[in-house]
Amino acid sequence: MINCKPQPNETENITYLRDLLGDEKVDHYKEFLKHEGTNNKNSINSDKDKESKIIYRDYEAVKTCLKAMSKYGIFHWWLSDNPYILGYYQVMEDVTLINYLTYSSSLSTLLGRDVWQELFNGSWPLRAEAESKFRAYLSNSDSITIE
Repeated sequence: MINCKPQPNETENITYLRDLLGDEKVDHYKEFLKHEGTNNKNSINSDKDKESKIIYRDYEAVKTCLKAMSKYGIFHWWLSDNPYILGYYQVMEDVTLINYLTYSSSLSTLLGRDVWQELFNGSWPLRAEAESKFRAYLSNSDSITIE
């Protein structure tokens, strides 16, 4: 039997994902988990109806975010109010964990220039520049609060 009990930080992360992804996606994730490890899972994961496909797609989206979030342990950078932290960690993360407007403005703050149009091409080209700017930011900061 599969243990569906949330990990210590997972409950907090699911609450956060309700704001980021929406209640419906998180509810679909939870609905899919109820059927995981049972024969009913096949009915949700079937290609037979549109609703099942939506539930499975939403499950995968939430699961992907939770997996990415778990890499950081108790360091929940996506909850920070610091644009340097938000911009740097999101540009380095393949999974989107903050909303686009926050990401764009935070990365612009970090890099010292507008980047919103460049983000349509993906974040890879901006990573080296962000790394350099974040290192400079850290070396000039007396203390950093990540709350």
